[in-house]
Amino acid sequence: MIQCPSVVAWLDQFRSETERELAALTLASLRFVTTDDVKSDLSGILWDLVEKVSAAETQVIIDSIFSRQDAERHWTWLDSTISTAAKPERRTLYGDYFPSDVRDEDSGSEKYLDLVVRDTHVRARRTFPKSQSKRLLTTETLRSLPHQGPVIDLILITDNIGSGKQVIDFLDEVCYACSAGPFQKSTVKIHLISWTSTNAGLAAIRERVDQLPEIARNAPEITSLNLTGSFHELKDSAEGSQLLKLFRLYGDPHNKKKTAGLGFGKAASDTVLLGSSCPNTLPDFLFTNSGMKSYKPLFQYKQVPHDIVEYVAGGHLRGAIRARESAMFLESMRKERLIQAARRNSGSGEVAWRLLLLSVAGRRRLEALQTLHVSYHVFKKAETHLMRLGWITDDFCPTPDGERLVRDFGRQKNYADYAAARHHMNRYSTSDQLPYYPVSLRGVR
Repeated sequence: MIQCPSVVAWLDQFRSETERELAALTLASLRFVTTDDVKSDLSGILWDLVEKVSAAETQVIIDSIFSRQDAERHWTWLDSTISTAAKPERRTLYGDYFPSDVRDEDSGSEKYLDLVVRDTHVRARRTFPKSQSKRLLTTETLRSLPHQGPVIDLILITDNIGSGKQVIDFLDEVCYACSAGPFQKSTVKIHLISWTSTNAGLAAIRERVDQLPEIARNAPEITSLNLTGSFHELKDSAEGSQLLKLFRLYGDPHNKKKTAGLGFGKAASDTVLLGSSCPNTLPDFLFTNSGMKSYKPLFQYKQVPHDIVEYVAGGHLRGAIRARESAMFLESMRKERLIQAARRNSGSGEVAWRLLLLSVAGRRRLEALQTLHVSYHVFKKAETHLMRLGWITDDFCPTPDGERLVRDFGRQKNYADYAAARHHMNRYSTSDQLPYYPVSLRGVR
């Protein structure tokens, strides 16, 4: 994935190779989930629940949860169609408006979740006896009924619960429908199903439910098929500690945000669903510049770049790197960046520096010669110089001093900054060791 154009451009913004490596580790640690994965799982568990509740003498309503922003856009549109005097003090869900009315071109994952709901209705009509399938109420049926039945199973689905706010807003609307709307004379049992959830989000929802007696007294069921991971799980490792520092450095550069750069609720979550905008529980620097005008987040406007979507959809990457793998990834990532830097501007730049990068990256002597595209004479002269400085051995392996020189430079600079690299090498050399380089081999400043 680090070769996707959007990722390359994003990584090049960071100030040092160490930061680039940590940013790449952040990306590799994310769990990307496709729309098809979510639809398949939710369809399966939804059907099992529908089979169970529709067998009883109850009415069944299935809906996907919409956001407060979607609802407010719809209310504004409704207000524009009537006179000011006719506007109600508060609109009632399942009375004045329905979830299917709220969807528009600006809606997020709710649109593809509506397909899951629709397919379940179609399957029920084809599978159940007519008396049973009629208990599944569509929006059209709900509009035509003068009142609801005595018992209603309200099944709500969502793909992701981050902070829990979207679900809480929806449940508040359901509660109002139970106390002052079409469900006043009904017993409403809520079944909430999410594909993935954070522990903090689930806790917030349960806390809110306890404050809503119209919902709480009927013992709502809350099911999450997956638990969203968090970068906090890596905090006890050296890499995890460095990652959290990076999140704060770029996500909260002025130390003023409640999130501390870790995402809403300081969740530092690691799951991205490709069918919707990325959640605000991700580390902030992934989706906002936090006031740094020169920095462009990878998921700008909370949208995942198309090249990453295509990469994931092609089956290249699905899971996330866990703590035990992070050190290994950082090492492979560092070697890849060394090789990329050595290949940049082939035929120019500091040959000895590029040669040292390839040695530290684990390239063999012949592989390094093939990578640099310079004459054998130039290659041999640079190799001899590095050996005389004690930075590589005669079998083209880096010495501890050579590795330390490259590592120290990477903490502050881009490996491909050849001019800075030449000065850095000179500082590590004694005056009698410094060679003369022809102009044709010098890096461009």
